[in-house]
Amino acid sequence: MAIGLALAHNRIDNHITSTMLDVSSVDTAVTPSSGPTVYGDVTVTSADSSSIRAVAAAVAVSVGIGGGTAGVAVSGGGAESTNVILTRNNASIENSSVGSVANPVGNATVRSTSSSTIQATIVAAAVSVAFGSTAGV
Repeated sequence: MAIGLALAHNRIDNHITSTMLDVSSVDTAVTPSSGPTVYGDVTVTSADSSSIRAVAAAVAVSVGIGGGTAGVAVSGGGAESTNVILTRNNASIENSSVGSVANPVGNATVRSTSSSTIQATIVAAAVSVAFGSTAGV
């Protein structure tokens, strides 16, 4: 008798935050030596790229030989994989002054991106061979 078992458990649990917090004034003005004043952009960006690559493989092989009687062989194989990505990804501007008549800005951009992938390969195999002079089971 033979038993093969493979278990794979993977978990990613990230907390990602990009925040502009409690900023009373943002000055993005650039005054070149000639030409008008240019106002820059304000950008808050948060990005995540999580990935799980899992392989779970189980193999069971049994051989039963009966000398003068029945040969009995039993085998079983099983594989399981649990993969979870629970990422929290946030970008924000909180309790802040971004752009005003006195301090203008170009564009204000708040961006949060997340791309997660799970690639799992699960394989289970069981092989039994029995030999006996009267019967092979």
